[in-house]
Amino acid sequence: MKNLLPLFCLLCICLFVSSASFVMAQDPTAIVDNAYQDLLGRRADQDGLRFYRSKIIDEGWSEKQIRDAIRQSQEFKQVQADRIVKRAYEDILNRKPDAAGLEFYRNRLLNDNWTEQQLRNALRNSTENNQVQADQIVSRSYEDILNRKPDKAGLEFYRNHIINDTWTEKQVRDSLRQSQEYLNKHK
Repeated sequence: MKNLLPLFCLLCICLFVSSASFVMAQDPTAIVDNAYQDLLGRRADQDGLRFYRSKIIDEGWSEKQIRDAIRQSQEFKQVQADRIVKRAYEDILNRKPDAAGLEFYRNRLLNDNWTEQQLRNALRNSTENNQVQADQIVSRSYEDILNRKPDKAGLEFYRNHIINDTWTEKQVRDSLRQSQEYLNKHK
């Protein structure tokens, strides 16, 4: 049993050296480039590559430390904010944000400490979303009641009642059922 102890120690040393060699064998350039691609969606620029390679080679930083440092960068925060804004626009308004909207809401997230929920609430309460919702109510009501799409004048008339007078879908439907067109079809 005493003869096994030195052999066990030797085995532990070999495992330690080989694991350290494995860590050092990873290409620092690849580690930095992969982190940039994953986190920022682009290749590392020369300054960033030089800086983070130095951290790996000279200071023994791990890939996790590199990624954590990139996550603390202003660029990462902006990229994340842009993703949040784009996703919210697509979910709520069914479109990509225009440049002004992207910048406005990015600034709210980064500078005013808005949460994603606050951003989504702002989009839900936006004039654009209210108009989209109103148009959907009017279109659905016309198709169900009159079996056709709304004409421009009808769409504007009922949209204005929904937005300005807080009409409900029921009120739009009731009004359509009282229209001359509906009454003529159901004599």
